[in-house]
Amino acid sequence: AVFDQSEKEVMIAHELGHIIYKPNVIEKWQLTTLYWLRRHNFFGVWREQIISRILTKYQVKADSLAAEKVSPKRMLSFLNKIYPAERRSEFDYKMRLENLEKLQRQSLQKH
Repeated sequence: AVFDQSEKEVMIAHELGHIIYKPNVIEKWQLTTLYWLRRHNFFGVWREQIISRILTKYQVKADSLAAEKVSPKRMLSFLNKIYPAERRSEFDYKMRLENLEKLQRQSLQKH
């Protein structure tokens, strides 16, 4: 995909969010354990749901920073550009979309 200037700004702010917001010690342990279990094919769907929820939490935090530093509208536009239509039913996308729509409403109320 080709990104315009505002999308590049959003992407950089989002990645900065990953530097600022990192899983805590317990979440790191959980992820390490769950990835090990993935290798051994234990707890299939349950394991994947836990991994998804932890990782999504940090995607949402990074999205929030990008929305704050650039704009919720641009972050929302960027999110829709990086998620193909067939992946928009996934938990990760839905949680990120919900958060960005909330931030966009709050931003509009402030102005």
